[in-house]
Amino acid sequence: MKLQIFDLNNNLLSEKKQLISENALNAWETLSLGASIPQNGKIKVFLVNDTEQEAYFDELEIVISNKPTTKIVQENNYYPFGLNMRGLEKVGSPDDKFQYNAQTEKDEDIEMYETPFRGYQADIGIFRQVDLLAPLFPSITPFHFGYNNPVYFNDPSGLLAQTEQPSSGSGGSSDEMEAELKKKQSSSSSNNSTTSSNFMSQEAGVRGNGGVKPNSQQEFNLVKGTLPQQDANRLSLNEKGYIQIEGNEAGSEELEYLRTIIMSGKTIHLKISDTYSFKNRENKVIRNKKFDASTYGITLVPNGQKFYSGGQDHYEGSADKDIHVIINSNAKSTLTTIFYPPNAPSNSFTVSNPVAISTITTGHEMYLHVLFYLVFSKKGRLDNYNHATENTKIGGGYFETMIEVKVALNLGVITNASIKKLAKQYIKSVYSEWNSTWKPLTR
Repeated sequence: MKLQIFDLNNNLLSEKKQLISENALNAWETLSLGASIPQNGKIKVFLVNDTEQEAYFDELEIVISNKPTTKIVQENNYYPFGLNMRGLEKVGSPDDKFQYNAQTEKDEDIEMYETPFRGYQADIGIFRQVDLLAPLFPSITPFHFGYNNPVYFNDPSGLLAQTEQPSSGSGGSSDEMEAELKKKQSSSSSNNSTTSSNFMSQEAGVRGNGGVKPNSQQEFNLVKGTLPQQDANRLSLNEKGYIQIEGNEAGSEELEYLRTIIMSGKTIHLKISDTYSFKNRENKVIRNKKFDASTYGITLVPNGQKFYSGGQDHYEGSADKDIHVIINSNAKSTLTTIFYPPNAPSNSFTVSNPVAISTITTGHEMYLHVLFYLVFSKKGRLDNYNHATENTKIGGGYFETMIEVKVALNLGVITNASIKKLAKQYIKSVYSEWNSTWKPLTR
């Protein structure tokens, strides 16, 4: 049994759990957890079996012991796929919309949960848009939620289901998924080597042989810095030096971005350096190119990246089959992020702490360029991200700026109260623009 306490902004304040003992092998055992509620917020109580031993639960009860000062203003109960059990619920005032499927907001008029990538309709148990990673799982409908097993799987991002079975730090895998991967691997031949290698790399990522590999503890700390503290505490390195996420509960959107990257099956190397090596358009490897001080970092992907700089086109790709994120150790001493509206007054904040600059750059490269390459780049080139979004304002900088703002808020480097308020307003306005302008591109 697990009990979690959140504040009104869905930040985890504390967590308790109690496990059954060997006494439960022969008789019913009573589990009991107690907690003091420090402020207005939410509690989540649930039963989960993290072992291979079958367990049966019954008669879950929540008791408020100090009724004069503590009261329940809203209660939600769900069928397996997330449809509310309205006869058992208590409507809140104000009504909290962040209910089923972790931290995704519900539109009650259409019974739809808005995840970062798709809309989930709980009354019929499917997403309304095609899974962007559907080619990885051809035997499963692209509209599925949690491999059609919502008791075992969750999908807070709308991109990749995660298991509640903590068999690996990256979120585990399902029997169906493993069977599909092995089927693809065993049926590989010379004329479908690309498809086969994709599935083998996916399997490698699931099993901890791929994912995000920091060059040292310094780079690992940068990734942790991009997350809220409670999520950063869940990161560790496995025996091969890859980042893993402890536990399988959904976290912040930044954590789910990271989880999606880990589960992609690709290997992403993260390194701090003042030089980088790349492959040019003629497939020649250029080694130890010096960073310009105005460049904070770069993402190098297989098949290359085309970008415009200094009045001409440049083409730089990964020197191998992996993705490389290099953070410039000799970048400028200040970083200014400007809020370009939608629907928010234009303003900015400036960061001068070198570690904070590198951390914000890491979030920018990982959660924008790496993630977009994995999700949207159909031809395998990073510039396909630009083509996919060139007709939208978000592709021109809104989402990019939002990532930097979110990381800066996580770091606590925005100290001015009015700018901090504007930053949070900006995040909401970008999501509004996402839903109306950009999200249809994924459907």
